[in-house]
Amino acid sequence: MKLEICSRLPYTIEDIVNGLLLLRHEQAEPRVTYIKRKHASDHIVHEMQYQTHLLLVPFVGQQIVMREDMVVSGNTLVVKTYGENYQTKAYPYMITEARYVQGLQGTDCTLTVEWAISKHKLSKIIEDRLNNFGKKQYADIQQRELAYIQQYVSNKQ
Repeated sequence: MKLEICSRLPYTIEDIVNGLLLLRHEQAEPRVTYIKRKHASDHIVHEMQYQTHLLLVPFVGQQIVMREDMVVSGNTLVVKTYGENYQTKAYPYMITEARYVQGLQGTDCTLTVEWAISKHKLSKIIEDRLNNFGKKQYADIQQRELAYIQQYVSNKQ
């Protein structure tokens, strides 16, 4: 399964990076613990310990460890999150990639989520429910991210 969501943010790449880092520093994402593993000006790595949501049936009750890479290059930020199952395409797996590209009218964000629960095809109803759940989760996450980006912008002024 693959899902793509696009949005535009009224912030610079620098503000977005620093807002996301503030959110991670304050551990403000529910069910997620961020542990910084590397911090260079162009590459930041976090280990994410994630307590799974009740609706994600194959993962229920599991503590999943994922890697988050934030790569900054000029007017682009790429935030890629994945677990070890993704590397081998072992089921279940998930990867998210948020690509932020700064332009004249703000910064465009394209979120791509790829996931597979099993090698067997899911029914259309289950697939739709999972996609709708993912879209709602992303909307909630983006609201928290925007709040922390705005908090960073307000603090720097």
